Amino acid sequence: MANGGDLNAYSFAGISHGGWLSKRFNDDFGRFPYIGARKRLLKMQQEKSIGRRMFEALSRRAKLTTVLGYVSEKILGWRPPQGSEPNKLADELFKILDEERNKQALEKFLTETQNKCRSHHRFFDKVSGWRLVQGGIFAVDQKLLKGEIVVVPGQLVHRDAIAQYNATFAMTVARLPGEWLLADMPPFGMIDDNERFDGNVLSLVTEPDFDRMFRYDLPFRKDIGWYPYCRVTGFFQEPASNESMPSLEIIMVEFRRPKPYESEKTSCFSFLKDEVQMPNYLEKRWEFLCASYMLPLLAKGSNLENFKVSADQKKILQDYVTKAGADLPAALANWYTSV
Repeated sequence: MANGGDLNAYSFAGISHGGWLSKRFNDDFGRFPYIGARKRLLKMQQEKSIGRRMFEALSRRAKLTTVLGYVSEKILGWRPPQGSEPNKLADELFKILDEERNKQALEKFLTETQNKCRSHHRFFDKVSGWRLVQGGIFAVDQKLLKGEIVVVPGQLVHRDAIAQYNATFAMTVARLPGEWLLADMPPFGMIDDNERFDGNVLSLVTEPDFDRMFRYDLPFRKDIGWYPYCRVTGFFQEPASNESMPSLEIIMVEFRRPKPYESEKTSCFSFLKDEVQMPNYLEKRWEFLCASYMLPLLAKGSNLENFKVSADQKKILQDYVTKAGADLPAALANWYTSV
């Protein structure tokens, strides 16, 4: 990777709150239309525990058992018809979960769960334990978290996106149970000479058919392979004997959605044009590669699957791709070629 050392002493300004990438996303976290770990959640309702008392309070408002059962039926029994539109499953599930009765139950459940995690020191600020950074889940004794519900913010990275930048680490994560990882940096930051990358990631465990159902839905799109702003609530699991990293069995995922493409496109193309000609915000290689995700995320977030640009815009993108060179994320190559 060219100029990899630029990462060593660099604070990742574009992704941070108020940065050039961050401002193109909504500030608030929205809920992804999926509930995982449903068997474990239902089991909690039957146990004499703190978890049960939480669920009893919830059940007085709405039947969580009914909601979980309905979602399970939809997820496990779903067979998308041929020619169905992308996002159809997610749209249907979102409508189900957004019905007033279900929405009240799930929002209360999520709030109660996260409040419990805060009060029991299981609500973290980040993934990494780099130099014992305060707030990172890896800075905590993992034995204390075994089987507990935790909340962890981070960046989604698909494991296939890593090999382009670190073949050794890609082989390490290939043995983990989940395709998606929760990390503190994009795949191009996972390089050996980046002293901020400590090799700590969380494997995210989902339904066996999760990818088939949600491959066209942000934030879990393999054709992008990275999403910068997520927060995962799930059951913490220590590594199995053949695994190098712990896992989270997902209960719920929240994420900051991209703003509408139409409202951002003009400023985005101007931004890329200026930065290619005379880098300012994208002077560091990290920031330059991060910018490659900006337009694809905005387009996918606005359901623009057959995305096309004008001749002038295409020239801007071609100049950007030329300057990115071999470091351009491989998952995005088709997108840049097709526009």
